[in-house]
Parts: sequence; C-alpha cells; structure tokens
Amino acid sequence: MSETHKNCKIGFVINNSQSYWQVMASTRLRCYDVMRFLNNNHFIAELYNKEHKYELVIFQKCFKNEHIKLAKSLKRKGIIVILDMNVNYIDKDSNSEFVTKEQNENIRIMLGFADHLLVSSPMLAQIYSKFHSSIYIIEEGISSNFFTVKKHHVKKDLIYLLFCGYSVKAKEILNIRDVLVQLHKDFGIKILYITDKDPEIKFIPYRFLKYDQKNLPSLLLQGDIKIAPRDLKNPYNLGHSFIKVAYPMAVGIPAIASPVPSYINRNVILCDSGKEWFDSLSMLINNSKLREFYGEKGRDFVKSNFSASKIGNDYIRLLNYLTNNK
Repeated sequence: MSETHKNCKIGFVINNSQSYWQVMASTRLRCYDVMRFLNNNHFIAELYNKEHKYELVIFQKCFKNEHIKLAKSLKRKGIIVILDMNVNYIDKDSNSEFVTKEQNENIRIMLGFADHLLVSSPMLAQIYSKFHSSIYIIEEGISSNFFTVKKHHVKKDLIYLLFCGYSVKAKEILNIRDVLVQLHKDFGIKILYITDKDPEIKFIPYRFLKYDQKNLPSLLLQGDIKIAPRDLKNPYNLGHSFIKVAYPMAVGIPAIASPVPSYINRNVILCDSGKEWFDSLSMLINNSKLREFYGEKGRDFVKSNFSASKIGNDYIRLLNYLTNNK
C-alpha cells in the first residue's frame, strides 16, 4: 500500500447504527465488515461523524433527503462521495412492495451528487449505468466463521429444503409450489425456514428456526439443499447479489436456484422451469454423494472468491485508486 494513504480516513453513512449482530444484513456486510478490514490494513474507517474530516464518504444505501443534503455539502468541500447500493431502486417497473415512489425519486437525485456508485452485482451495474457514468462492482464477503463448520451429507429418510432470509421474501418459494408439493408426496421432504419470524407458509410441512446471524453457520447445517426460486419477471429480483446462496454454499450445502444473473457460472444448479426444478431436486434428494459433491464444490468456490480478505482487498484497491486519482 502506498505511504500516501496509510492513514486515509473513510466515513460510512448508514441508516441504523445497531450492534453488529442486530444491524441490517447489507450494513453488516458492506459497512461493518469493511470497516473492520480497512482498520486492520492502515486505513481509518468509522461511522460518519460530522466533527471529523474525511477524504472519502460512503453512503451505504442512504439517499433520504438528509443524506442528499449531506452529500451536496461534502461534495462542495471536495470530499469524494460514494453511493453504495445492493438493491435496484432506480427501475420504475421494480416491485412496488419493496421500492416506494419516494425512494425511486430520491435515488435519482442522490446519484446527481455522488462522484461514484458502488454496487454489489454486475446486473446492478448494468441497471444503474443508465443513470451514472462511474460505477464499480464489489460483491459481498463471507466471514471466516462460515468456514469453521461443514455439512456432511449422509443417506437419510427426511430431507430439508432450506430457505434462509427475511420472512417477507419467503413467499418466493410459491413460484415452485407445485414442484414442492410433488416432492413432498414422492419423497416426504419438508422445508426449513431460517427467517426473522415464522412465514407460516403451510402448503407442505415445515420447520421454523429463528434467524440468528451469530449462530447462522450452525443453523444452516440443519438444512440439506438450499432453494432460491425467484420471479425474474420482476426487475427487483434481477439485481440480487450472490450472498443469498453463498452463505449455505460456504458451509457445504448445495444450492439450486432460478437463474439470477449473479448466480450464473458460480457452482449453483440453475433451474428455469418446473421440470428442471423437479429433476434437479429429485437428483439431490435421492443421492447423498451428489449432495456432498456439489456441496464441497460450492464451498471451495465461495472460499476462493468471496472470503473476507478477498473482498476487503477489493475495497483497498478501489479506495487507493479513487484517492490517488482525486
């Protein structure tokens, strides 16, 4: 690292400063984890403090009116302003359940004051490229505790298909409802939901575990196959980052998913029709050795490409580049 930027000071603007284990997933991944890595590598990174001076300020999914006002002020002082996004808020056709009209309007204004845009997937870069000319992609890292445990797949009678995430998003599995009903009839499978609250989706038997980020690696081991169906006609779903499937893959659980762009060519079994879903799931349900093979393959891929150090060094390279070319 160049001597010039050993003490480069970076401020992070976030919406909620809860503790590490309670904060929103995107804030933990794209702020707290990043700050920890930067502070261990000769940067000074902290939550934004108006009394402190910074060379660069990152707005982590923050584009409310007060954020727009702050970004405008910082830019006037010559401070580099980065807007960091892991969601498609810009597309007017995006799902209104998750993107409000105000958010859509505000982000367009905020982009006008951002020197650079940082996104979590190539598809988001493509979507936002219509609205900003300086876009960088850094995906989300997997903390080392996920690699301290490993799923060992054995032949057994009851297989749990795993959904992990926010309960409000669990209804995405209804996209393959008929497939899951048939698999339950044929093989007796159940669904394991690891969510913030019981989603109460009851078309086949299920088990619910309360989401707990601190103990998530161990919770994930109770599932056998990760499923991630998505309605890809909804533009909101196209921008999803790899992290949703990376967590279970990191502990050795094979992932089967809709062809979300960030999943392609990444050791995820992709399914684009009900038949593909049924055939792929049947194959893994019936063969513990295949589950072990795909689980190990996925784990190795995640460890090699999405470790905290790999992603942290991506940030260091970007920050050095931006501050050196200010």
